[in-house]
Amino acid sequence: MATNIFPLLHLPILALNNVLALFTQEELIETSLTSRRARHFIRGFSRFPPYPKPTIRLYITAEPYIHLCNKPSLTYKFTRDALKDGQKKVYGNINTTIYKYTENLLEGILNWLKYVTEVLSCTIDLVDMTMDEIPGETRKLADWLKNQQESYDCVEIYCDTEADDDLKYAIETIKAKKELLLGVETGPGFQVELPENLRNLEIASSFIGLEQLLRIKCKKIALSEPPLTNQEINMFIRSWMAQESHLNLCNMRIKIAEPHSWPVILGYNEFLNFDLQQNEFTMTFRIVRIDGQMATIVIEGNVPDIMFKFHLYPYLDEYYD
Repeated sequence: MATNIFPLLHLPILALNNVLALFTQEELIETSLTSRRARHFIRGFSRFPPYPKPTIRLYITAEPYIHLCNKPSLTYKFTRDALKDGQKKVYGNINTTIYKYTENLLEGILNWLKYVTEVLSCTIDLVDMTMDEIPGETRKLADWLKNQQESYDCVEIYCDTEADDDLKYAIETIKAKKELLLGVETGPGFQVELPENLRNLEIASSFIGLEQLLRIKCKKIALSEPPLTNQEINMFIRSWMAQESHLNLCNMRIKIAEPHSWPVILGYNEFLNFDLQQNEFTMTFRIVRIDGQMATIVIEGNVPDIMFKFHLYPYLDEYYD
């Protein structure tokens, strides 16, 4: 009697790996769920696949989801709506999104994330967390992430309500390796130690002060809330010119807190070169560090939205890698 069953797991290991190399990420995961033996073989294959290992991104939102970045990408979105369980949306050869039902969104996604990372032998490179979506569970998530990996390439934390203790715990527990993005509400006097050697630091909050800023050794810094006075920005310029801080800095953006007195930022004009363009909304200057490295300062915008911008001159792509 004819049978349509293909004895995949009975193939010699070399032939089995050649077949598994043709599977999509979704097919590998689904096959691993069929038996312990299948999971064992797929975990072994995934340790040394013939293509780059996928990286995973975790997003804690109203409907949290994980995203596997290899092409075609795969997304698992978690929902409390039982009617959505198992629904699949396919976007050509670009992405497949699968809905998974769970009563506890955080517990459900973390259990599945742990399973996927183990089966595919891959790591999490980005954590994007909205604290308002997991009230009272921020520390639980932070502890779980700390136990999974030592650090994460990019960490993004957002919060529209003040939760200073939990926020501080999350920042200090979830170690950012390359990028840290914060869009948070904080109370008066909030302080937290930030990683000093990131590639990119973006903060939409007013808690960072000049003293802490001068300790940071990031390549790119963006402060979209006005945490510094114009005099403090001037002190930053002088510190950089004297080679006292920010030796690795390539690019900086700061929203000016006192737009009507922005000339204070320039301080004494003897170190400014006025040979570049000037117009009503944009003023550009060039400054020189004591070792000869030049940088461009741009002050632009419309009151009250005036931005201070700093970047090395000449602009070279390798500065921003």
